[in-house]
Amino acid sequence: MARALLLLLLLSVLPLSTAAQPSDEDFARAEEAFERGDFEEGYRLLRGGEGGGPAWHELAEVPEDKRVRVHDILEAVEKEESQRAMDLLVLELTEPSVDMPYWPAQVRAMLVRMHGARSQQLQLGTQSDDEARRLVLEGRALAPDPLTRAALDGAYAAYFAQTGRNGFASIYAERQLQVVQKYGSAYDRLDAHDLLAGMYADIGQLALRDHHRELALAAAEAHMPGGSEAEPVATDAMGAKVQLRKIDRIRELYFKRMNDLATSGRYPETGFPFSMFEMITEMLPGPRFWHWARASSVSSQARAFEDARDLLDRARETAKSEGQDPDDWYIACRQAELLLAEGSPEAAEPLSAHCLSEQPAPGILDLRLRGEALEGVGRYAEAKEVYLRAARQAERLRTSYSVADRAGFYRGNVRAAHWGLIRVTALQAAASGADADLLRAIEASEHMRSRQLGDLLGRDDLASISPDRLAALRAQLAPDEAVLTYVLMSHHLVLLAWDRDRFVAQVRAHDGPGASNRLRELVAALADPKSDTAALTRELEEAGSFFLWDLGDLLRGKRRLLVLPDGALALVPFDLLIDPTDQQALHETRVVRTAPSLRYLAARSAEAEPTRGLFAVADPQFRGAPATPGAAPEAAPDAALRSLGPVRSSIAPLPATRTEVASIGTLFGDEPVDVLLGSAARESTFKERDLAPYRFVHLATHGILGGDLPGIAEPALVLAEERGEDGFLLASEAMRLDLRAELTVLSACKTGTGELVSGEGVMGMSRAFLLAGSRSVLVSLWEVDSKATEALMVAFYRRLRAGAPAAEALRDAKHELRDGTRHRPGGAADPGSASARRGLVVTKDVTPANDTSHPFYWAAFVLVGR
Repeated sequence: MARALLLLLLLSVLPLSTAAQPSDEDFARAEEAFERGDFEEGYRLLRGGEGGGPAWHELAEVPEDKRVRVHDILEAVEKEESQRAMDLLVLELTEPSVDMPYWPAQVRAMLVRMHGARSQQLQLGTQSDDEARRLVLEGRALAPDPLTRAALDGAYAAYFAQTGRNGFASIYAERQLQVVQKYGSAYDRLDAHDLLAGMYADIGQLALRDHHRELALAAAEAHMPGGSEAEPVATDAMGAKVQLRKIDRIRELYFKRMNDLATSGRYPETGFPFSMFEMITEMLPGPRFWHWARASSVSSQARAFEDARDLLDRARETAKSEGQDPDDWYIACRQAELLLAEGSPEAAEPLSAHCLSEQPAPGILDLRLRGEALEGVGRYAEAKEVYLRAARQAERLRTSYSVADRAGFYRGNVRAAHWGLIRVTALQAAASGADADLLRAIEASEHMRSRQLGDLLGRDDLASISPDRLAALRAQLAPDEAVLTYVLMSHHLVLLAWDRDRFVAQVRAHDGPGASNRLRELVAALADPKSDTAALTRELEEAGSFFLWDLGDLLRGKRRLLVLPDGALALVPFDLLIDPTDQQALHETRVVRTAPSLRYLAARSAEAEPTRGLFAVADPQFRGAPATPGAAPEAAPDAALRSLGPVRSSIAPLPATRTEVASIGTLFGDEPVDVLLGSAARESTFKERDLAPYRFVHLATHGILGGDLPGIAEPALVLAEERGEDGFLLASEAMRLDLRAELTVLSACKTGTGELVSGEGVMGMSRAFLLAGSRSVLVSLWEVDSKATEALMVAFYRRLRAGAPAAEALRDAKHELRDGTRHRPGGAADPGSASARRGLVVTKDVTPANDTSHPFYWAAFVLVGR
């Protein structure tokens, strides 16, 4: 009795309002109010002038003899008897047992959700989509108030979520949230926030996931007894049944919070949500074993193996006590997951087979587990087919999101499924030595790599790359050229290296997070001109031994390397790695360039007139900075931009960039050279300029990363301030430029860095300018010294204009600077003169030394693209 009372106290529902039925005129005026977005007025009209939100979901005032069918519907839904529930709902729609204004729309909402469940199981496709859309539109036309409309939006969101298209679901979930925040109860807000948290989890926006999950938990606390929005206990059978379903919903919320924390490396913080999950599970009726089994999954993913084993034992014992099969397929799934995490694929394989055999529509996680088990026992062909099934599901999920939201998609189970496909195809290639298997492995790698490029450019030729096209690319390689493709996974490194005649396919175990940390530490040492060069050499030897292991035969005689890096490897100048075969850095004997994907290299170039000449931006005048002689005075900024004024006024000027572009311009002879300097180097002027005719685009200024400044959440280049613009050329703005340039040079700090997104690469300025149409982009990987960069750029362009390929010109210019043989523009520079770095270093200058042999001065720039 106490347990039942506590159950009822956990959640409750508002009593139904008995407001007068609105007149036809009220309905008409309310509809007009809803259409113009005035929900408050529309609701007032429908409620006879009363305030507060409608309680469309409450059935407490429905006479008992009318509730039989509703009881049956809820029972069918709870037992996952989708066909019976569907039949009853259709009957309720044609012969309603409940006479209430909200009921026809609400029945349609339940039907939409049920269509989602059936479509997932039976793969009904467009037929189900059309039916769900019709029901939503009809329901919205019948909805008497904003919350009923919000319920339909929530049902439509759930429909898309159930059918694996959370991108579409998020649109309707956002619409639902806007309404329930204004009119809904705490439980309504809980439901809307939790739904959105799931959407953001899928696309890798984990901060937003956590934000909405926390708001959902806060709403749950407000809804419970003692909370600010606690509701009375239901005293009838129907109300109790609704309350039990809501309790189950809150249990699910705590489970999701546990999973969020565990997968974010915060497993010790799962104690409280687990205690709530445990308490509710113990109190609710129905089989409990399933809940202990899925809790074990959280522990397995966090590698808390003892906790996982205890929970699985609890699941089996509970199954026995409940008269269930202790070898239930779901327990088998979770046992396989634990065994795989512990490194026992042989024991996991039969369990994973049982797991899939009992499911009509297995999800990505269980498909991935089956693939890992088959891979672990060497059944690569079978594993590949399972991973392909998971990849197809993932692709459907991915394409349901807007292009802008896909960047962080490859995380969690989705990423792991693609990784598995890449591993098994690489293992097949290594085992067979067949070129056909190599091409399949490359195709699998390309399936995940830089998908966003094709999406953003709207280019079908970037959507996929066939084995035939890959074979053609391979045949086009010069005799002295080789390609190295890396995929860095959590526990494995995959390397596919090939030239025209041979290839190497490697799958090696490694500590992914640890390797990423070491690479970042290496970059930090390279970016410090005071770091010990002997220690740097040892670290570069270690990195070379790992990433160039067993490539001696393939690299012998190769002068040119094309590298497709992944993860933190993209943050390191690859040409600095020391080849273990000859103990020389790659740049000593080879020319290295990088690319985001083979798809990008194989894509058709945009049709355009032949380009010529140079367009450059240099020495932008920052607010409050000393004016360069001859520069026009600055205009006052808009009030909306003044919050950045103190920051901008402290940004160091870059007079060396003016000398840099002047020296470069002299190398172009009678070709057009257009330059924006000082206050003329405005953001609006640059964005409005027709850049298509120029062969080279050169921007010499400060570069920043997202988060370097308040309100700037993405990489940017700093330009002159002006009225109506903030003076920051964001990556999202740069990608919308129309370029036909052979090369864009970003002569600034950290322009080649940014957020690392698995499957998409570095979300930085290099990617933005490639998307804008530049064939190649020259970018930096750390804060560069302005005087040294000036010398490097002039040496680079001098070789470029003499006919050297860009990668070779860059390599030779670096050597000139390193060896101290550089041509100093305008004569010898004073090595003791002050020079700012081209990043947001606003309080200190760097004094370049006579000795510029340290990699800090010359190694930061890398060439990305074709």
